[in-house]
Amino acid sequence: MFTGLHHVNIVVADIERSKKFYTEVLGMQVTIETEIEGPEFSRGVGIPGAKGRMVFLAVPNTPTLLEVCEYVAPPKNKPVSAGVSPNDVGIGHLALQVQDIDAVCQRLQEKNVSFISGPVTLPESQKDVGGARFCYFRDPDGTLLELVYLPPAA
Repeated sequence: MFTGLHHVNIVVADIERSKKFYTEVLGMQVTIETEIEGPEFSRGVGIPGAKGRMVFLAVPNTPTLLEVCEYVAPPKNKPVSAGVSPNDVGIGHLALQVQDIDAVCQRLQEKNVSFISGPVTLPESQKDVGGARFCYFRDPDGTLLELVYLPPAA
């Protein structure tokens, strides 16, 4: 039935600011940059008069794309709540797997990214995920992102 995960979408307030964050700070590469509008797009998203600016970004070392989209029309809706928590119902966060979480955190902190906490390590006794390390941070619009390191299988 399914053949893979093609992309994940994040609606943003300012496409240029977000493109800069995801490319210059997180190191993703732009693969497609386009504007979409018209009756079929409006019908597909269920928003009359919709017009969007989209940037598709390659997630390094994966076949998955991240789509950041700014709706130019109609006017922007409500922003991501600053109170969004990892345990809220809905899509909670986007996790990016890394090989060296400490080095990536250090590099992002040098680019003024602030983290909810430094990397934490799940105890080895934790079934199936013992030894995994992770930490959370937010993009410029407040979308929750995670870095995750998974130790090699024994």
